Amino acid sequence: MTRKKIHLRTIGGAVAATTMSALLAACGGTSGSASASATVTTGSTVSSAKPSANITIAEPLQSFGYLPLYIAQKEGYFTKRGLNVKIQTMDTSASGFVDAVLNGSVWGDIGGPEHDAYANAKGAQLRSVANVVNVSNNYLVARKGVNTSLPLAQQLKGQKIAVSFYGGTPNVDLRYWLNSIGLTPGKDVTLVESAASTYFAAVKSGQVNYVVTSDPQLSQGAIEGIWTQPIFDFAKWFGPYTYSTINVPQKTITNDPSQVANFVAAIAEADNTALTNPAVSLKVAEEVFVGASPQILKASYQRAVADKMWAKNALQTDAAFQTDVKAITEVGTYQGPPINPSSVIDNQFLEVTNAG
Repeated sequence: MTRKKIHLRTIGGAVAATTMSALLAACGGTSGSASASATVTTGSTVSSAKPSANITIAEPLQSFGYLPLYIAQKEGYFTKRGLNVKIQTMDTSASGFVDAVLNGSVWGDIGGPEHDAYANAKGAQLRSVANVVNVSNNYLVARKGVNTSLPLAQQLKGQKIAVSFYGGTPNVDLRYWLNSIGLTPGKDVTLVESAASTYFAAVKSGQVNYVVTSDPQLSQGAIEGIWTQPIFDFAKWFGPYTYSTINVPQKTITNDPSQVANFVAAIAEADNTALTNPAVSLKVAEEVFVGASPQILKASYQRAVADKMWAKNALQTDAAFQTDVKAITEVGTYQGPPINPSSVIDNQFLEVTNAG
């Protein structure tokens, strides 16, 4: 079978960037809470936004889970609120997209809010202001032909598993789950930590028999016979989980709360579109995931809806965040002081949005 390559096109004309060193002082700012002065609803514009404000959001990779962000950009939800948003993909490490926020080269990022906690423990002030992916957007697949009939602990022992870089949320979630079934990474299983773009080659060459992946790559590999359908679903296992949120420096919230409010309102509107409008969702997916067949995109969308990937109105809860905290603490990627949700989760703009 001839495999048609999915081009993960950088959105808004931005180009991929190399990892940037974290300059914590760049996002110190004022730590006080700002109130949203404008009335924000998911279907309205807000006149207090600065006209044509240019905003760049960093993402660690292009993911079907980020579809609400892409919808907000492609369908004009940002534009009607006075925001010109570009999205820049930074997939060179587990923290490159966060480093870009810390050194001020981008306005914010989409990623795990635990990265805010990592940075805040070192003196930064990052906040999660809206939810995008509400479950652990990861799935374990096996190379086509591998015997998957055995219990997973027995099946995986002695094997190599391709997964994201150490510290990335997929890596954390895999380690946490492996520990729960009695397997120790580095002892019972070997984690091949790399960018998602390497997974097809790793499986086809026989370097690994298992991969932790997400859509649309997951559906592409399954449809093209490279690997199986998921043999383990992290989304269902973890339940509600603040997996990928919009994260910005506290000083941005303090200095321009109306701009943040408008961004959050656009994301909330887009979350609801992703949940309820397959036609628009798939149209945008075709624009973003260039080369992906309608079959791949439809399978990706159906899985996202079935797994309750997106939260209505971008709501983020302390309970869902605590799932994230428990994973990073038990795995050991976070070794700082106890994390109070209020030190990371800032719902003030969501509260205004959902009151509208």
